[in-house]
Parts: sequence; C-alpha cells; structure tokens
Amino acid sequence: MDTMSEGHHEPGKQPFMTSIRTLYIGQKQFFQAITRVLQSSKDIELLDCATHKNSPMQLCHEQKPHLILLEVADEPHSLIPLIRELRRHCPQPRIIIFATSVDVEQVRLLLQNGVNGYLLKPFALEGLETTIRLVNSGNLALSPEITRALFA
Repeated sequence: MDTMSEGHHEPGKQPFMTSIRTLYIGQKQFFQAITRVLQSSKDIELLDCATHKNSPMQLCHEQKPHLILLEVADEPHSLIPLIRELRRHCPQPRIIIFATSVDVEQVRLLLQNGVNGYLLKPFALEGLETTIRLVNSGNLALSPEITRALFA
C-alpha cells in the first residue's frame, strides 16, 4: 500500500513524492523519543513540537500538517474541546492520540469528533511509522485494548 502522494510527472520521469507532514503536540520528552524513531523515515517529516499551552492552533495553521500526533498527559477530560478547536482551525490533518488510560465513552466521542487513532502508552515506537502511514492513508488505528473495549 502506497501512502505517499504522487505528483504530476512527464512520461519517463519519476513522480515526485510528498512526505507526511507531522506535527506533535505534547511533552518534549516523548517528542525526543519520537524524533529518534522517525529521523530515518524517508516519507514522514516531523515538523515541530507544541505543548498544550504554547498555541498548538497557531503552529497547526503555520505548519499545515497532514497529521497531528497528540499526547495526552493528565487532563483527558479536556480532549474533546481541544479536538473541536483543532478541527475548527485546521480541519484537514488526521489526528492520532497517545494516552495512558482509556475511557470507552470518551474514545467514542473522540472518534465522532474526527480523531483517527488512539494508542495506549506504552507502545512500541518502532511501529509508529507504519501507524502514521496507515492513518494518513485513511485507516483508523486503535490499540488492541481499545478495540476490545469498544466492541465488548
């Protein structure tokens, strides 16, 4: 499955590929770990790191990401308003949430409000590249625990 976009090209020339422009919102420590994992990726560009407090909406508007990685620290109840605000300011990017706990009703609400992935930490960062590509291509990414809880 090819998740990169192909541009127009002349016959006999290779099409150009665009990278998956990815913005991270969360704690810098986790951002550094993600950076180490994604630095060798040829098709994923990690743009910047925003915290929940330093205007992620502005960075989203300026950077124009295809995908947002959103780490949830300790305020999961504020996620729905944050997602709605992100969607209002930047409706295009797909969103993957990293969290340490799961509330099935909250996950349902997040999915209804435009979240495309919900992963429980800790998870293997090595699989993050594949998850980003899958979500970028229109698929949903959920941790197995969340899938079981949603369909129990």
